[in-house]
Amino acid sequence: MKKLNKNYYYIILCSILEILTIVTLWGTEAKLTFLAAILGIPFIFFVFWYMDKSYENTILAAFFSIFLLPLGGYIFLRLNLLDEQWIFYTAFYLIILFFLFKNGLLKRININKNKMSNKYIRILLFIMIIINAFFAFNKQVAIMIILLSFIPFIFLFYVVRTSDFGDNKMFYNKILEATVLGSLISIAPDFLYYMLSLLKGSTEKLYGPLGSNAILAYSLLMFIIVLAKWAKQDGIKNRWTIYVILYSLSIGIQRSRGALIAIFLTFILYLIFNIRNWKKYGVVFLIVGVMVSGNVMSRADVNDEDTINEIQTIIDKPSTTKSNKMTQVIKKVIDSQSRTRQIIWSSAVEISEDYPYIGVGLGNFKYFFNEYSGTTKSYIDAHNLLLNFSAEMGLPFMIISLILIIKIGIDALIAYFKTKGKEKLTYLSLGVLISIFFAYGNLTGIAFNFTGEIYSFSSTFMMLFGLFYMDYIKEFI
Repeated sequence: MKKLNKNYYYIILCSILEILTIVTLWGTEAKLTFLAAILGIPFIFFVFWYMDKSYENTILAAFFSIFLLPLGGYIFLRLNLLDEQWIFYTAFYLIILFFLFKNGLLKRININKNKMSNKYIRILLFIMIIINAFFAFNKQVAIMIILLSFIPFIFLFYVVRTSDFGDNKMFYNKILEATVLGSLISIAPDFLYYMLSLLKGSTEKLYGPLGSNAILAYSLLMFIIVLAKWAKQDGIKNRWTIYVILYSLSIGIQRSRGALIAIFLTFILYLIFNIRNWKKYGVVFLIVGVMVSGNVMSRADVNDEDTINEIQTIIDKPSTTKSNKMTQVIKKVIDSQSRTRQIIWSSAVEISEDYPYIGVGLGNFKYFFNEYSGTTKSYIDAHNLLLNFSAEMGLPFMIISLILIIKIGIDALIAYFKTKGKEKLTYLSLGVLISIFFAYGNLTGIAFNFTGEIYSFSSTFMMLFGLFYMDYIKEFI
């Protein structure tokens, strides 16, 4: 009877909020936001009900939900409550914390279970992030980013690392699937918006935390992990095939030149180091590569007459190998990107020169860009991983981060050659992951956060998930 009463409690509270939402947003021109709110409230209560069931459910729901949090920001935008987004995030984290304690957090934690490779480098980087916040131009923004992303995310991963789930390998793979599903749902609005615009004869995309620039960073990285899991399955009649198809479609509609390079690099690395699965990879990358290539070539800054003529000259020019032509075409695409990004990158270099030791502060690049660029257009980050690190966090942070990235890549390569079977493929996925993180991050950019109008900390979560994947990689085999 108690369980029945509790279920009724969730239903009644959900119904009240649903009615209030309909009354508040009725008549709004933002139909998608209205629909998201109407469908989102029952979904949120279902997640709460699910978390209430067990400790494991709470953790799975948390990992599933992180990538979906920016959806709440769009509702706050329509309610003219953007400055109160922190309340939404804080409430979400406190609810997770409540269910963790309710379901026995203190009894499940064993600090001796925590594994962390490159521990001292990572601890040093986190200390530098904390110190940086107190010297930031806008301390409130820097501290807010730390409180709403780094601290709750690190705590969540610490709980997972130190808890005993019986069969840890099975549960960690459930965590991976929960994260995959959450990321797929988070990129659905951009895909649906694109398909609707396509029916109207255009190819419009969403902007902001649910748009291409934000979702591509973690979509590409999750895609790499999913590809490795898929390659280890026998045949194609399994759920990982569905995940691969969904990621392929969502990435395929993007117009990012950085994504195009990342796709080709991913294919080349997987093909070189795992040739036995070339048929699987070949089909996927042929479809995704063609889709992204077509979209990139339709961009106004790529599809100008000079660039097209130069690419056509490369294609028509006699060459010993097709791969040489492909390399030259890719270089030409990169050149077109560097022209459009030159102002942003040069501004980041100048900021780094003026603030070499501590940077301007986490999330503070946007306050300095117009002054250094001389333009009125705004950018929230440097669109380059290393330049963003140096401009916001200082050169020491950037150098130490670069050392960590290189070390992870080398360790993954060594482990790949030392292992056999499916374990070998898992280490390969880590190597490809860090390679794409570095390549895409420096061509297009991966920022810790989006703190324009609507907040998103999905990239921070993805970076920490990558470190968790590395530390417990044998559990993901």
